[in-house]
Amino acid sequence: MNRIYRVIWNSSIGVWQAVSEIGKSAGKKKNHGRRHRARLSLIAGSVFIVSAQAYADALPTNGTVSLGSGSISQPNGKTLNITQNTNKMAIDWQSFSVGKDSVVNFIQPSSSSVALNRVTGSDVSSIQGAINANGQVFLINPNGILFGTTAQVNVGGLIASTRDLTNENFSADNFIFEGSNGNAVINRGSLVATDGGYIVMIAAKVQNMGDIVANQGSVQLAAGDSVLVNLGGTVSIEVKQGAIDALILNGGAIKADGGHILFTAKAASDLTASVVNNTGIVEATSLTSQGGEIVFMGDDITNSGKLVADGATGGGEILIGGDWQGENAEQYPHATKVTLTETSQISASATTQGDGGKVVVWSDIKNADSVTKVAGNIRAQGLGENANGGKIETSGHVLNVAKGTTVKASEWLLDPTNITISAGSDGSLTSGETQSDIGAETIETALNAGTNVTVQTDSEVAGEGDITLAANILKSSGADATLTLTAANNIVINENMSITSTTGALNTVLRADNDSNSSGSVSMGAGSSIDTNGGDVWIGGATDTSPAASVTTQAISAAAGSVKILSTGDISLGSITSTGAVELSSSGTVTQTGAMTGGQNVNLLGTGGTYTLTNTSNAIGSLAADTGSLNVTNNQDFSLGSIVTTGDVELSSTGTVTQTGAITGGQALNLQGSGTYTLTNAGNEIASLAANTGTLSVTNNHDFSLGTIATTGTVELSSTGTVTQDSVILGGKL
Repeated sequence: MNRIYRVIWNSSIGVWQAVSEIGKSAGKKKNHGRRHRARLSLIAGSVFIVSAQAYADALPTNGTVSLGSGSISQPNGKTLNITQNTNKMAIDWQSFSVGKDSVVNFIQPSSSSVALNRVTGSDVSSIQGAINANGQVFLINPNGILFGTTAQVNVGGLIASTRDLTNENFSADNFIFEGSNGNAVINRGSLVATDGGYIVMIAAKVQNMGDIVANQGSVQLAAGDSVLVNLGGTVSIEVKQGAIDALILNGGAIKADGGHILFTAKAASDLTASVVNNTGIVEATSLTSQGGEIVFMGDDITNSGKLVADGATGGGEILIGGDWQGENAEQYPHATKVTLTETSQISASATTQGDGGKVVVWSDIKNADSVTKVAGNIRAQGLGENANGGKIETSGHVLNVAKGTTVKASEWLLDPTNITISAGSDGSLTSGETQSDIGAETIETALNAGTNVTVQTDSEVAGEGDITLAANILKSSGADATLTLTAANNIVINENMSITSTTGALNTVLRADNDSNSSGSVSMGAGSSIDTNGGDVWIGGATDTSPAASVTTQAISAAAGSVKILSTGDISLGSITSTGAVELSSSGTVTQTGAMTGGQNVNLLGTGGTYTLTNTSNAIGSLAADTGSLNVTNNQDFSLGSIVTTGDVELSSTGTVTQTGAITGGQALNLQGSGTYTLTNAGNEIASLAANTGTLSVTNNHDFSLGTIATTGTVELSSTGTVTQDSVILGGKL
């Protein structure tokens, strides 16, 4: 007896099953959340009615050539041969199924030949046997297409679609597939294209639980109602019109060595969400060249599986939900929700000699509903001599990075709206979808691996875009690295928190006011500190030359590293310990709560800035300035470079003070302390001079006046101008 079966979705184990016609489907479960509705409905909306013949000796029936020319022959009960005479041929079939013991062979003029097979009857296409072709095969069935576990498809190229392609468009190379049914294309078997070929699946819902191979070619899974396929050069597709509950699910293995793999799902409207879910293996690796490209596009994207675009000569690209910093949005539409679970494994690395690739995990940071959750492992590493690491971005309006996440690359960019760097045990996939967080331990792991980490915030709303460091960050191993915090608004380092390196230099960059609206500040709380172990410290605004609105620091130790702080407003300095250069720039007031030590070169900049650096423990090696007024205490020998001010200059020292540059600006100069001042630069232009010090030797070829001059040593003055007195000369020998 010819028993009748149907294929239903088993939601408990997540597979399609063939059951007798009295078996019940779980049907479509209700859920009013739009993302979850799309996910749970899965492919259950499609019911496949399949004859038991399909599992044995079924073959396509009642084929009629509607375009081009060719012939159909059946040498035996299990074999169907389709001989194509023209480069393009279209056949309309009443049904197109292949039993597990059956074979359909396409004999085509060349590998560029295309045979379009359109099902006009009401039966699902159930492919359980073999399909062979030396060219390209299109299979169109609006009722649905199922490649069973025993299916073996070997072709130059394959398009399996529930959307129709008219003969007119087919003839004109306008490969636009259109339809609005909710039926599915499912693969549980083996689909193999020749090297450089392609496998394309198009439907409202696309599922792969089997194997798909298109080495040096392309695998494209598309969920939508209107899909344009471009077969010129590298095969590409574009979803022109979305589908209701559009879904792509991969739990199998997809391989396109050195090629391109694309999952693209588009929803019919803003009221529904398209879903892309990968639990399987997706590989675009290369053993001889650069890795290929893997792209996932949809509203709600989840990866629990393995994505690999490694290459012998360099890593490839893996783009999930968008391109780097949201670039090329027309080509790579932005996701709303992206989740990498704890089992997610992503790699775009070099395997022999070459640079690392690019990995982007992106949901639209400008969309308040956007959420990106990151766990598992992500790598984009270079390998070999002079190789560079790759770059990785994980971004979303809300960004949660789970504890245990590992990221290895040259650069890791995190880009939410606001974010708190929490204690090492914080950060999880179950974090609330309103506040971003990442555990400091995760950042430490990346820094220890030599990855440069950038935490960046953006803001569409005034007052948003803060970065808060609420935990210590310790780099304890590995090579030099850079930690960059760049905030649209403020950077806040909480009280008693620290950024420290004990192994390798840790360059530390704190950029506030990243959106350049003059509102962002950098603030280090009481007891906080930065110790870079020889790395540079840079604190300021959006670019290397732009300032923050204001800066408050505590203890900064950079060893031989440099320190640079830029602010349009006030700067409050804690201690700075460095043998490298220190540069400060401010148009506001600059004061000290700690000393500058290390014998460093200090350069003070900022039109109209008022510098009061009078800590008695200052130990500065040299001082230069181009600013407003200046009051500096430095109780050790030091030299003055160029000092240009619009206001007064007061210097106090117990050491020897010499010049390598001139003091200009026509300012009042006041010299204090028991030190020896030898200011004999012929370019000096001082308006007035006062002193209460040890020995004094001043050259000033400019008219100037003398205030009180009190010294314990000799006084020598040299000038080509007119020198007058407003007060007395005391104590010393003139």
